Amino acid sequence: MSRMPKVSREFSAYFACSAAALGVDYATYWTVARNTAASLEWAAVIGYGVGMVVAYALLIRFVFPQGWLRSRRKLEATLFALTGLLGLLLTYVSVALVVSLLGEHLHTAKIVAAGVSFTGVFVVRKLVVFRSEALNHNAP
Repeated sequence: MSRMPKVSREFSAYFACSAAALGVDYATYWTVARNTAASLEWAAVIGYGVGMVVAYALLIRFVFPQGWLRSRRKLEATLFALTGLLGLLLTYVSVALVVSLLGEHLHTAKIVAAGVSFTGVFVVRKLVVFRSEALNHNAP
């Protein structure tokens, strides 16, 4: 039986960790949206922020423990947070777009935002924040 390529294993593990973080994100989003005066856009931002903390903890433990910044966790966490800002922006814009096109559809807005944010942020984190040590040594 052939072994799954490293990128596929990482993507699968990243997906699983992100799914767990999304559960926390979504629960926070739903709670804020239903129990406060916050708009859906801001409820999504709050949920995303809470989920981002959970995601970082899971990703450095289970997916990218040997990233090029493993000995410099503060820098790694800072870059992770900066890529999270990209995710927040993608989340906010996606929810705002769904709300403007379809109205306040709580679940549709979050599902669209999660897909857009997940894809964009995975690519940036894989290529920048958690790139492999070998890639770092081969850089000019």
